[in-house]
Amino acid sequence: MHGFTNSTPVDRGVDAIDVYIAAWEIECCAPPPEVGREATWVLAFTADDTEPEVFHRPVRWDRISRKLSAGGASAYWRDAPDDLSDDPTGLRGRLWGTVHGADVPDGFDSTTGSVLGVYLLDELYRENEIGAWCPLPGTAVRSSVSKSPSWFGGSGTFVSGMDCRKQTGVVVELAVRG
Repeated sequence: MHGFTNSTPVDRGVDAIDVYIAAWEIECCAPPPEVGREATWVLAFTADDTEPEVFHRPVRWDRISRKLSAGGASAYWRDAPDDLSDDPTGLRGRLWGTVHGADVPDGFDSTTGSVLGVYLLDELYRENEIGAWCPLPGTAVRSSVSKSPSWFGGSGTFVSGMDCRKQTGVVVELAVRG
């Protein structure tokens, strides 16, 4: 439990999952998530062994639809390994929320839950050898807010040879009924 905002009461039959939402999703047309409100997102999963375990209930894998299901949450996994069992365990990575579909096929199940927390995500960017600006691993800072902004700041002028901080989106702690 964090000490930044008042806790939002939830039933014991829910799972709290972290959902990453890119700034451009909210700036375009997604409603800004707010603590205490319901939010609905289509979820995509990206595996990453450096991240915590994503699901806290038994997970089912449907290789035809490429859908992970755990309790009331469903996530599309485009790059799942071919030898993944029907009941995978210990899945580590990130869940990404979208209203635009990005890497998720049309008609994929959405996930709805109560927003327990909203954390503004700020990352340090550096220009690489081909001139593209990339986030530096380990530089993300989360700041607790009661509601996501509609427009994100921190995108100062990118100057070659200098690092730049940028607000890249939010992490939403979402309580999903099992």
